[in-house]
Amino acid sequence: MTMAAPNTQSSMQKAAPQADVASRSAPHAWIELAATPAQQEVLQRIHAQRDALRARREKRKAQEVLAVAQGQRVDPSAPMAQRLFSFGRLHPVLSIAVLGVTAVAGPRRLLRWSSWLLPAALRIWRP
Repeated sequence: MTMAAPNTQSSMQKAAPQADVASRSAPHAWIELAATPAQQEVLQRIHAQRDALRARREKRKAQEVLAVAQGQRVDPSAPMAQRLFSFGRLHPVLSIAVLGVTAVAGPRRLLRWSSWLLPAALRIWRP
């Protein structure tokens, strides 16, 4: 015959003091209560850094969602470096092929080709 155990709570659970609302809202309020003023300044800086990192992360996620919603494309008004990197992300195989050709061609040939291609390209792009 088995007996059902009565509903028991540990003495720790019964004796736990109720925290006020302000301390429950702060993630580490019990640490801040026992900290010296200098330690509290450090903790405030840590919290500020965490908030800044959280805001930066949320901003980046929002930008990624916006980029996906707009479709993957190269922004024509962006700076040249950003356009090249976004093109590289959109066309990784082509980017690797171009980098491979430049590595195989060597610096002397690249300078020779660019001395002919760059002026021609600038003439085409000039309004």
